[in-house]
Amino acid sequence: MADSAMDSLFSVAGKRVMITGGTAGIGLGLAKHFGEAGSQVAVFGRRDDGTKIAASIGAAFFSMDVTDEQSVDIAFKAALHALGGVNVLILNAGIDLPHGRIDALNRDAFRKTLDVNILGCVNVMSAAAEHLGAGASVILSSSPASQMFKSEMAAYSASKAAVNALVQSWAVELAPQGIRVNAVLPGLVESEMSGSSGAASFIRALTLNGQHREPHEVAGVYQFLASKAADSVTAAIIAADDGLRGGLSDAAVEHIAAATLGAQSSH
Repeated sequence: MADSAMDSLFSVAGKRVMITGGTAGIGLGLAKHFGEAGSQVAVFGRRDDGTKIAASIGAAFFSMDVTDEQSVDIAFKAALHALGGVNVLILNAGIDLPHGRIDALNRDAFRKTLDVNILGCVNVMSAAAEHLGAGASVILSSSPASQMFKSEMAAYSASKAAVNALVQSWAVELAPQGIRVNAVLPGLVESEMSGSSGAASFIRALTLNGQHREPHEVAGVYQFLASKAADSVTAAIIAADDGLRGGLSDAAVEHIAAATLGAQSSH
C-alpha cells in the first residue's frame, strides 16, 4: 500500500471530535492530539478556566456537568452548532473518589463515582445518538480496573466494568446505523487520577515493561479507533496498559517479595 493511501487510512483530518473530560489528563492529551492531526475539536468540562485551556490547543470549550441532563443537552447542542456535526465522540469524563471499605462505606463518594462514570456516559450518549451518522465512532475510556480488583476501589472498578458493558450493548444497538462503539483501557497515564508517587511506582512495577505514559502516548489508539482503518472494529475492549493485565513482571515479583520480607522482619 502506498504511503499516501496508508496515511489516508489512519487520517482523522477534518473529523469533528467531541471529548468529555477534555480539560485535563488523558482528555486534554487527546484533544491536543486530534487537533494536531487536523480534526475540529470541542471539549467538555467543569473547569472555570476551561475556555483558556481549550484555546491554548486550538479547541472549543463548552461547560458541562455530565451528571446533569440539562447541562449535557445545552452544552452538546452548543458544540454541535459550533462544529456543524460530530463524527467522533470520546466519553472520557471520570472520577475515582475514596470511599473506604464496605464495612465503613462513604456512600456519597460511592454514589458520585457511579453517577459520573456510568450515568455521565449515558447522559452524553443519549444526547448525541441521534446526531451520529454512518461511519461515526464512539470511544469510551475504561480502565484495567474493570478487570483487576483491589480493596477500596469497588465503585471505580464497578463503574468501569459497567462502561465495558455499555460499549458492547451500544455497539449492538447502533451497528445497523453504521456507528461503531469501542473502549480503550489506558494503563498508568500521568493525570490527576494517577495517585501518589508510591502507588504509581508500584503500578509501574506491575506493567510488563515498567512504563508510565504521558497522555499523548495512548492517543494513537484512540486515533486508530476514530479512523477508517478501524472500520471493522466495534464492541472491542482494547487495552493500552503496557501489559498490566498480562501477568507479573520480574519487577513486580521483586516488589512483592521485598514487601513481604519487610513485613515479616517487622514482627
